Amino acid sequence: MTQRTKFKIIVYLILFAIACTLVFWWSAYNDAKARDYERLGDLKTIQGELSRYFLKYNTYVVSGCQGGALINSCAGDLDRPAYLGKLIDPLSLNGFSYVVNDLSDSDYQISFGLETSIGGLKPGNHILSKNGVVKP
Repeated sequence: MTQRTKFKIIVYLILFAIACTLVFWWSAYNDAKARDYERLGDLKTIQGELSRYFLKYNTYVVSGCQGGALINSCAGDLDRPAYLGKLIDPLSLNGFSYVVNDLSDSDYQISFGLETSIGGLKPGNHILSKNGVVKP
């Protein structure tokens, strides 16, 4: 094998390794973006369920649902928003979950996290209230 052939093989192997790395990164990035879109859909569902609950009971206080609880544990009884029990963060680790910070008579605060920048929101932790997403 000539020196030139060896050089070509090395260059091709390096290019192949770079291409594989880019494909892996792109796949992981798209997966994170898809999970964030799913989270935003879940947050719309949470808003809708809590709004329906407020219209029925004139409060956001859900019995048996205290601060620090996961939103999916705030469902189940007849007087609770039943659909909330089905909402589990797509990743459910590394701080990604829907956590109740506060449920009061006039407002609510639900913590959630994002992996990527999406919809004008940066990656990291955020809080959902009845007025939308607020800074933590």
